[in-house]
Amino acid sequence: MESGAVMISGVVSSLTMAVLFVNMPLSGEAWPPYLTGADLAAACASEEPAQQGLCLGYIRGVADVLGGPGAIVDGILACLPGGETGEQVVTLVKDYLAKNPQLGNLKADGLVAYALSLSFPCE
Repeated sequence: MESGAVMISGVVSSLTMAVLFVNMPLSGEAWPPYLTGADLAAACASEEPAQQGLCLGYIRGVADVLGGPGAIVDGILACLPGGETGEQVVTLVKDYLAKNPQLGNLKADGLVAYALSLSFPCE
């Protein structure tokens, strides 16, 4: 069963990287080491469809990983029950990022996981 979670995690990681690749500039700029909370908040606030896709895909990808049994993202555990909607998950994270701009320099995956852990704690 654990190998299935690893496989799903790999698929989500691949999809996330594909979304990031599509949104990377074609110039000689270097790839950032990781997506920050500020990067994700900016994408979520953007009117551009590609940036909105990055926002939604990234958040939903982290949520999908956390939906697996015993899944931990950036050291954070959240227990999504399975009945939550994609819109609910994205709204929770967007609200958390908007209320905590001082955390913008941190890794986005951890911020998404933490925001979700506040609403979906493991008991």
